[in-house]
Amino acid sequence: CGEEGNEMCFMFTPASNPTDTLLVLAPLEADHGIQRWQLTYVNSVGSHQVLMVVPIPNRHAMGERDFVLCSLLPSHVHRVREHARSAFQPFTPQAQASFGSANGSGTFGAAPGAPQLAIQEVGVYQISVAPDIGALESRAPWSQFGVDAARVDTILCGMRSAYGSGFAFAIAQSRRPIKDAGFAICFRDTRPFVPTAHEAPAAPLGMVAMDATILAFNSVLFPASVGTVEQLAAPASASLEAHPQYRVDDSACRLLGARWAEVASILRALPVRGAGDFHGATLLRHARPFILCRWLLTGQYRNADVVGRVASETDARAVSDVLDQLDAFVTTRALMGEWVPGRCATAPHATWSSGSALGCLSSEWAGSAGKGGSLAEPNPGASLALHGSACDFVLTLVGRQLAMPGVPDRVSDAPAPQGVPQPRVPQGEVYLNLDVCARRGVDRAIDLDGESFAHKDTPQLSKLADGTNLVGSIYVRIAGTPAPLHLLPTTMRTVLPPPGSSAS
Repeated sequence: CGEEGNEMCFMFTPASNPTDTLLVLAPLEADHGIQRWQLTYVNSVGSHQVLMVVPIPNRHAMGERDFVLCSLLPSHVHRVREHARSAFQPFTPQAQASFGSANGSGTFGAAPGAPQLAIQEVGVYQISVAPDIGALESRAPWSQFGVDAARVDTILCGMRSAYGSGFAFAIAQSRRPIKDAGFAICFRDTRPFVPTAHEAPAAPLGMVAMDATILAFNSVLFPASVGTVEQLAAPASASLEAHPQYRVDDSACRLLGARWAEVASILRALPVRGAGDFHGATLLRHARPFILCRWLLTGQYRNADVVGRVASETDARAVSDVLDQLDAFVTTRALMGEWVPGRCATAPHATWSSGSALGCLSSEWAGSAGKGGSLAEPNPGASLALHGSACDFVLTLVGRQLAMPGVPDRVSDAPAPQGVPQPRVPQGEVYLNLDVCARRGVDRAIDLDGESFAHKDTPQLSKLADGTNLVGSIYVRIAGTPAPLHLLPTTMRTVLPPPGSSAS
C-alpha cells in the first residue's frame, strides 16, 4: 500500500470537492437490545459526476438487505438547516455557519462476473450497500465509473487498512444536478460514529481540510478523534465555535430559553420511512432526544472519523444544571440590577496570588468604600448582551468535561495553602465568577477550585488584594456531573459578607 496505506477515504471522483457537509446522527429505538443509528448525509458538490463511498460500522454481520435507506427531500434539508441554526444560535449574536447540499449525476451497475450489488433508487441517488470490504472491492463496477484505475487502487488500499473488518459501505452516485437533497442509512453499533475521513490522496500528510457540520443526538462526541494538540487546548473566547456545543431541554429557563424547541424540530425533519427496493414499507422511530451535540469542523484536522459515546440522562442533567444556573444568574441581573463591585480598602494593584491570570482590576469598578457590591438599575436587554458571551463560554467548558472528564481548562485563582504547588488545577469541577467574567472577559475571569469555593465568604477570598470587594457577586459551577442540590440556588453561589463584618 505504500506510504498512504493508513489513510482513510471515500471520494472516488477526483474533480469532486464537497463543501458544507451536513451529517446528522440520530439514535433509533433499539433492536433486541442493540443500539441502532440513522446517519443522514448532505453536502454540496460542483461536479456533475460524483461517486462517493461512505463507511459505516457493521459489527453485527448485517447483510446487504438489512440496511434501511432513506431519502431526504429538499424541503426537509432546508428545515434541518434552519432549525440547527436557531438551536445553536449563540447567546451572544455572531455570524452564523452555513450548511450545504449534494448534487451530481451518473449511473452504475455490477461488475461483469461478480454477484450484483442491488442498485436502489433513493431520492435523487442510486445507492448500493456493500456489507464488507470484500464486497466493495469485488462487486462494485469500478470499470464502469470512468475513474482512473490507479486512483481506485490507491483509495481501496487505504480503505482496506482502515476499514478491513467491521464496516459496511454505502456506494452513492448522483444521477443529475441537484440541490438540497441527501440520503440516510441506518446501522447498528454500540457507539456514535460519523464518517469524516477523506480518501488517502487528499491527505498525504495525515491532515485534511474539513468543511462539515455534525449534529449528533443523544451523543457525546470525542474531540480527540480528529483534533490536533492545538485544537484540543483549552478554549478561548475567540475559539468557542471550534468546540462541540450541547443543547438540552431549556423549558424551565426564563431568559436563556427558546433553543430546545428547535432541536425537536430538527428530529421531526429527518426521514422515518424507508426507501429503495427492500425497505420502502419500513417505518422508523427515533429514540426520545434529551441532548444534542453540534460540532463545526472547519479547517485542517487529522484524517479520521469522529467517534464518541452514547450520552446518558446524567450527562443531560449536568448540562441542564449549568444552564439553569446561568439562566437564574442572568434573570437575577436583569430584574434586580447589575452587580457593581465595591472597594473596601486602598491597596496595591494585585490579585490573590502572583500567579493568577486575573491581573489588576479596572478603576471603573470603584464603588463605596467599606461597602459590599451594589446594584445598578435593572435592564434585561443590557444584561443579556453583557452576559451572553460568558454563557456560551461556560456551556463550551461543560461540553469538554463531558468528553474529557477532568480536563484542566481553568486554573484556580485562589492562593494555594502552604506546601501546595501553585497554580492549583481544579479537579472535576471549577467555579467561575460570572460577574467578574462580565467585567474582565471570559479569558481573564476569576476561577476557584472546589475546596477554595467552600471558603468564598472568608475575608481572604471575598475581596482581592487591591481592595476590590466581591461580596454580592455570583459563581457558576462548571463540571461534567450534575450539581449537588444545595448548590443549585443562586444564593448558595453568591459571595456573602464575612462573618462579623460591617456588611453582615
